[in-house]
Amino acid sequence: MASDQNFLAVTIGVGPVWRLMAELAAESVRRRTGLETRILGEEAMAQCRARSPHFLKLRLFEEFPEAEHILYFDADMIFLQQWDPRVFAGRGEFICVRDRADDGNVQREAQLAALPADMYFHAGLFLVNRTHHAAMLHKAEHDIPEFETLYFERTYLNRARRILGIPALFLPREYNFLDFDRHADSPRTVVGHFHKLHERPPSEIEPYFRSWLERTAGRRAPDPRLTGYVSRPPGDAHPPVPPEAARYRALLEAALERPAPFPAERFAGRGIVICGGGAKYFPCVWVCVKMLRHLGCALPIELWHLGPHEVTPAMRALLVPFGVRCVDGLEIRQRHPVRTLHGWELKCYALLHSAFAEALLLDADNVPITDPTFLFDEPEYLRTGAVFWPDFGRLGPERSIWPITGIPYRDEPEFESGQVLVDKARSWRALQLAMHFNEHSDFYYRHVHGDKETFHLAWRKLGQDYAMPARPIHALEATMCQHDFTGRRIFQHRNFDKWRVIGENRRIHGFQYEAQCLAFLDELRGHWQDLPRGVRRWQAGQKTPAERAAAELLCARPWQYRRVGHDERPLQFHPSGLIGEGANDRERFWDLRAVGERIFVEIFAHHEKTLAAEWTPEGVWRGRWVVYEKMPVELLPHAGLSHPQ
Repeated sequence: MASDQNFLAVTIGVGPVWRLMAELAAESVRRRTGLETRILGEEAMAQCRARSPHFLKLRLFEEFPEAEHILYFDADMIFLQQWDPRVFAGRGEFICVRDRADDGNVQREAQLAALPADMYFHAGLFLVNRTHHAAMLHKAEHDIPEFETLYFERTYLNRARRILGIPALFLPREYNFLDFDRHADSPRTVVGHFHKLHERPPSEIEPYFRSWLERTAGRRAPDPRLTGYVSRPPGDAHPPVPPEAARYRALLEAALERPAPFPAERFAGRGIVICGGGAKYFPCVWVCVKMLRHLGCALPIELWHLGPHEVTPAMRALLVPFGVRCVDGLEIRQRHPVRTLHGWELKCYALLHSAFAEALLLDADNVPITDPTFLFDEPEYLRTGAVFWPDFGRLGPERSIWPITGIPYRDEPEFESGQVLVDKARSWRALQLAMHFNEHSDFYYRHVHGDKETFHLAWRKLGQDYAMPARPIHALEATMCQHDFTGRRIFQHRNFDKWRVIGENRRIHGFQYEAQCLAFLDELRGHWQDLPRGVRRWQAGQKTPAERAAAELLCARPWQYRRVGHDERPLQFHPSGLIGEGANDRERFWDLRAVGERIFVEIFAHHEKTLAAEWTPEGVWRGRWVVYEKMPVELLPHAGLSHPQ
């Protein structure tokens, strides 16, 4: 059983009402479980730049590095019976409670996570340990920008559990009874989830909460290990093969029967291939390139991108002194057609068509900490012609990709494609097959996560050997560290928190060469002028008198930025067009424009618009987010602020 020192109970309380509820819920946890409790609030939100309090759940082990086991509970919950969660310490299963499978929204969210509705869990209460579940939380945090979801972090967590093959141990519904207080009091309820407790008048919340705490005093739950929970791995024991799989199997067999010969005349030498560009990835490219040269790496580098807007002439000019050749994948596509070429597909395509005979592919957000040239002479690489590095998870035997591709199940690590080393002459056929999977990403990406497993599948389908360092990933905050064949750290893949040229960069304990990377970014800031398409920044010289007058009032003092039903914080608008106090990933730049008699303020992330709000006669800006949750927002001025004239 875990000790009290490494087993914590954690909740989230951002804003006065939610903080009150979090304190009450934490009191009930201490009474009923004896665990030490912690509350994540505004300070945690500010430090990690989470765009919603819900996503603090994904950072539990970063916020509490001393904890090996964490019981998470929502702030609008109450523990009604004595029970000891420590009986589950060290379990490999993710301990949770199923959501309501008959609910239409749950069914739609489960579909997004590619899970049956009865395998979709509710994220209001769960128990995790660092050994088995830290990768799941990291994975969910990494995937947040990929698609919109009604249920915030819940669907990302469900999807991450499925992708990593982590089994769930489902406790009975009594351990997370939703809206329990709308039903007759049941002595079986162990943990109750209140019905919209936060919508009650603040003066009623504590008396209502304590009335439930008092009426359930003395109740004791049975051992949860003996209460009929269901333990099943994610997915079905015999996964259904989708009807369209037959068509893709035929295409796969055709690709295997007609491999193109290796065009040796097109390639020569050794080099590094990086994919990236635009406002989001170019700062990462810059740090990666600068670090390679700082470490003494003299290998030629190709930067692959998609279209001129991702790498502008100014960006190209910055890279010229470092021996970087920029390659537009869309131009190469004219000579070497490919069915699909969006994002992840570019990595395999760039490996195939780069000028090098032997290539090291690096993700833009990967920071090498030693000159990687030596890898080309490692015995394992010379023996196999390909080196891949392990990911956190393993494809479970229940995954549909095995019968779809006809590859026998293998219990081995997935590939982490932040770095890939190949000799194209010996790997040509496997690279072509990997490209086939990426060309049909609209099908295969529904069964594996992006490009990384397309390499794994291609090499295994052909029975081709590869090498992989034995040491697993060493996880830092937001960073996956990979090693060479002696176990020495050589890459720091900062895939959960990209480098930023606008705003602060997260400091990560244990990240080597961090000061040097930040110095590289400071250097880039001196050159940084371009904003991506769709992002605007206030420029007074291009505005009308009415717009300038409104902007002057906007910048005169802080405003209270309220995301209705979520959270609120002060926000300061600087005349430079930057957001000052209160800035977050989604609030970096601002612009103001008049449309007829109406005046709008718009707020932007570094790569897209976040929200638009209109000035109202009451002296409040009102609007909503245009991305993700699309929640209503308000900017509340200080008393006496007048209508912009």
